[in-house]
Amino acid sequence: MPEILLVEDAKFFRTVLKSQIEGRFGYTVVACENYAEAVNALISTEYNFSLALLDLNLPDAPDGEVIDVVSGHGVPSIIFSGSFLEEIRDQLEKPNVIDYVVKDSPASLNYVVNTVDRFYRNHECKVLVVDDSKVAAKHMAKLLTQFNFDVIVAHNGQEALKAYQANDDIRMVICDFNMPDMLGVEVCKRIRAKKSRDEICFIGVSAYGTHAISAQFLKAGANDFLVKPFLTEEFFCRVTLNMDALDKVAALDKLVHTDLVTQLQNRRFLEDKFKSFCKTATTLNRKPVCAFFELDDFRNFNDEHGNDAGDAILFMIAENLKKHFDDETHVIRYGGSQFCVLAMPQGIENFVEILREAHQDLSNQHFDIDEKALNIGLTTIAAIATDGEFDNIITKAKEAIKNAKKNNYGSFFVAE
Repeated sequence: MPEILLVEDAKFFRTVLKSQIEGRFGYTVVACENYAEAVNALISTEYNFSLALLDLNLPDAPDGEVIDVVSGHGVPSIIFSGSFLEEIRDQLEKPNVIDYVVKDSPASLNYVVNTVDRFYRNHECKVLVVDDSKVAAKHMAKLLTQFNFDVIVAHNGQEALKAYQANDDIRMVICDFNMPDMLGVEVCKRIRAKKSRDEICFIGVSAYGTHAISAQFLKAGANDFLVKPFLTEEFFCRVTLNMDALDKVAALDKLVHTDLVTQLQNRRFLEDKFKSFCKTATTLNRKPVCAFFELDDFRNFNDEHGNDAGDAILFMIAENLKKHFDDETHVIRYGGSQFCVLAMPQGIENFVEILREAHQDLSNQHFDIDEKALNIGLTTIAAIATDGEFDNIITKAKEAIKNAKKNNYGSFFVAE
């Protein structure tokens, strides 16, 4: 669990900030009232701080001395001040200082909490920095690393496209305009041909700073534009705003593609992602397998035990199904009493056996609902795609489960 050093002499600000961070995220916050306490916490072997929140003016260190000692321990920090002065902005140029906050309103508390949240979420975000100037690339990479990003550096357009191809989980690209082998705008166009603004953020940068260059980037699909040299403060603000926007879109996309009862992926997810799934299977030279698990007499079960019991059964079956499959297998609530499992396994026979085991496990399972041990039958069918006919695998499985409900009720079988 992350450990955060909080140094603040104002009791109200210190108490509220500690409470909000620990309450929302569960992180450990070590609160210190003055410089001396902060030094003792830093040299203690009890803590391993990954972030510091520092008041610039402490009773025993009124000139920001705490920033230097925390920076000397290699801990990234966010600094507080009661007022805004140019001297405070200069503190941002010190090593490991990532942002400052003016304590002038309740909104400043929210800003700090959100920045802490952003800092730790950045650890899961990969950023590609592209600049033919090694000095500029190193500077941007250093700032991003301070802000907890996973950074990849490329020094020309071709390197950037190779790095992008090799790292499908890149979420942000920061790219210079003028490079010897390829303009940054062309890099943007090629990335946009594969992923939209909602999937990957692209920020163009240039030392020229003309409106024409920014317009070219934006028309090519960039999310934002920065003029070099930029203030550290502006750089972090732009990166944060764009990452927050990307996260909100991802959260909405997840909500749209999630079944509310079971919290599994839903039918819309299957419809939206199926083409890319088939394309990946073709690339990997694997055959997709589609299985349908359908609860028997689910309507009668709902009539007898109520819809709440039915929803509870669906949720527990979903949890049980997930235990049988790895993260590469899609377990989907297709609708009503049907669950769909979609995979592209390396070994078809082994995967079919896993499906059979899941069927047997669920068929024998007793579910405790309102102090009653209830069970429900299942009919399961597995369909294996034939070469060149991946697109119809779901239709094949649906037709097979429909026929099975007539002739092979409560059994498991593989569709021909």
